[in-house]
Amino acid sequence: MPDQRFKLECRICGTTFPDDHPKHECPEGHPLTLTWRQEPPRFAGPQAAPGKGALWAYDYYLPDFAPGAVVSLGEGGTPWVDITAAAIGGVKSGAGAGADAAAASNGPKCLAKVEFLAPTGSFKDRGAATMVSRMKEIGISQAVEDSSGNAGAAVAAYCGAAGIQCDIFVPASASAGKLVQVERYGSHLVRVPGSREDTTQAALAAAAGTYYASHNRHPYFLVGMKTYAYELYASLGDKVTDLLFPTGGGSLLLGAFYGYRDLVDAGHLARVPRLWAIQTQSCAPLAEAWARGLNEPVPIEKRPTAAEGIAVAAPPRGAEILLALRESGGGALTVGEEEIMDGYRTLGRSGLYAETTTGTVLAGFRRLAADGRLGRDAVAVIPLTGSGLKASG
Repeated sequence: MPDQRFKLECRICGTTFPDDHPKHECPEGHPLTLTWRQEPPRFAGPQAAPGKGALWAYDYYLPDFAPGAVVSLGEGGTPWVDITAAAIGGVKSGAGAGADAAAASNGPKCLAKVEFLAPTGSFKDRGAATMVSRMKEIGISQAVEDSSGNAGAAVAAYCGAAGIQCDIFVPASASAGKLVQVERYGSHLVRVPGSREDTTQAALAAAAGTYYASHNRHPYFLVGMKTYAYELYASLGDKVTDLLFPTGGGSLLLGAFYGYRDLVDAGHLARVPRLWAIQTQSCAPLAEAWARGLNEPVPIEKRPTAAEGIAVAAPPRGAEILLALRESGGGALTVGEEEIMDGYRTLGRSGLYAETTTGTVLAGFRRLAADGRLGRDAVAVIPLTGSGLKASG
């Protein structure tokens, strides 16, 4: 039965469908997004979810799943820590260490949400939980997914728990730790020579005869990502002014946008926090489009980068991301490889062993703080998207 509270909508062309529409894209090829037909209910904070992860404590904001369909491994409920002192130390104040210390106490705050404490070690568990629950609900027994690592591990884990056979297509160059995970969860690992884009094309060809469980396209994957916003609001209220994301496919950025918009529409907040998409200079189709004032990502020549998790040259939801940035009053920017590695090492010295990609967003905070785009009273939140253990070896 369709959930009458929701519809599937193309945020670019405006076409809508019932929430049980079988396709993930509009006729023009844009991915669909699950949106409310009405105002969302009042936010009631986390509610008890016996036998499920903390994510499901917000199920009154999620679609109704059939009894027994929910697949949970304990996802959600990740903590946040204040890393302002470490983050601001890399901001070039031009006045020495004393000025940096003053900035740490009087300037913008940097809070890190520790998403790598999720069951498979990355934020992708949020989306995998809701997407695979939907797949189980509608009777999917076999599926295909493509990923650079974290999403593949998450989808493999949840498909394993659901009894769904999944083929995970990955770039042959992906981190060994992530690939080991996929195989341990029982999925069939398909290594594809070439680029991340070659991997997507191989998965699309294979999906012609089965179900495409794409974390970049499936509307129910974004549903789980919205809980990132609900958790921040439950613990920080209206204090958050800016949300920064290391951005490749942009699922967490978009999920946070729609989650915060639910809170605005329900009357709890006046506006969505500003969203900032941080990309590496080696792969920046969104930042380039933003700088040119365009509505679609621009074609780019991707170069090797330490931030492999966001090296996506053609993000399927790119136009939707750019629209969300504009609606929130934020923007997109790039950081260099040296800045990324410095941010990564700073996190390590702070006791936070995250994947290299997370250095991107700490570098982005420093850039925004240094050039004044984060105000003195700003409270910025960055996600530590994946565990450093995945890349150890």
